[in-house]
Amino acid sequence: MAEELTIKEFVEKVSLANVRLQAESSRLLSFPDPSGHDGEPLAEEGQALWKVAAGTVGNRLGYVIGMKSTTKDAVYEINYSVDYIVESIDLSTVQQGIVDDFCSKVVFYTIYPYFRGSLAQAASRLGAVIPMLPVIKMGDMVFTDIQLLRMNPDTDDQQENS
Repeated sequence: MAEELTIKEFVEKVSLANVRLQAESSRLLSFPDPSGHDGEPLAEEGQALWKVAAGTVGNRLGYVIGMKSTTKDAVYEINYSVDYIVESIDLSTVQQGIVDDFCSKVVFYTIYPYFRGSLAQAASRLGAVIPMLPVIKMGDMVFTDIQLLRMNPDTDDQQENS
C-alpha cells in the first residue's frame, strides 16, 4: 500500500503559477434589511462568507475562492482563482484532505490580501465607507470537503469529489 502524502511534502512540490480576479460585483443597498438580501444569508458586518472549489488538470491545481461581504450600505461579491503547478506528484491520487489543508494553510493566505484590496476599491467606487476585513491568523480559516473536479488532460473525462 502506498504511503500517504503529508501536507509538508505536498507544499514542497508546489509553485504558484497565477492569481486572477474572476468576478467582482458591488452594489449599494437602497433599503438595508438585516434579515438578508436576495434571500441569501448575510455575514456579520466586517466578516465574510466564503466558498471554495478546486480542480486539477495534468500537473496544475487550481482553486476558485469566492467572498461575499455585507455592510449596512452595500453588498460585495468577489471571486479569485489561484493556479499552482505541482511537480513529481500525480494529482489524480492526491487525497481530499491534502486539497483541503493546502487551501486552509496556503491558498487562503496567498489570496486574502487580494480580497482586502478589491473590497476597498469596490467600496471607494461606490462612495461607501470602506469595510475592513479582519486580520486572519493561521488556523482561523479551515476549509473541509472542498468540491474537487479532476480532469484528465488527454481526454474529456472528469471525476468529481465533494
